Amino acid sequence: MRLTLIRHAEASNPGHPPVADFDRPLTPRGRKAFTELAADLAKILPPPDYTISSPALRTYQTASILQAAFGLPESAIYPAPDIYEAPPQRILAEARIAATAKTHLLIVGHNPGISLLAHSLSTDDALPPFSPGTIVSFQVLAESWATLDQHTCTPEITRTIL
Repeated sequence: MRLTLIRHAEASNPGHPPVADFDRPLTPRGRKAFTELAADLAKILPPPDYTISSPALRTYQTASILQAAFGLPESAIYPAPDIYEAPPQRILAEARIAATAKTHLLIVGHNPGISLLAHSLSTDDALPPFSPGTIVSFQVLAESWATLDQHTCTPEITRTIL
């Protein structure tokens, strides 16, 4: 089983333009850099069986870029309202529910929840900081998604937009 965790790409600053946090879009620079990263990722990772995204605009746009890189439809993204600004335990609960019978789950979320979850699940303490656009893909060592817990994932691929 594989779990890929992603922090959304670079988004506009709150108030520039003046929009609610939930409605902040990716910046042109964030979109371009993440499109390049997603194309590289699609060459080395299997396509996800299931993609979960916070419904916030910036995370959904990030998930859409990934889906396109894998040749998958945007309609296959599941917008999970419960992971918007969620703590790691809530994101983990969503993963356990959604991933039944899946081999590759991809989650696009926000900090601090997504990075705290990655560090909690990882068997390696040396994960990179989760700047916007960071991707960590884990080999899941747990016997099932239901038993996914602390230190049950080995990071195999990490990428960060520089």
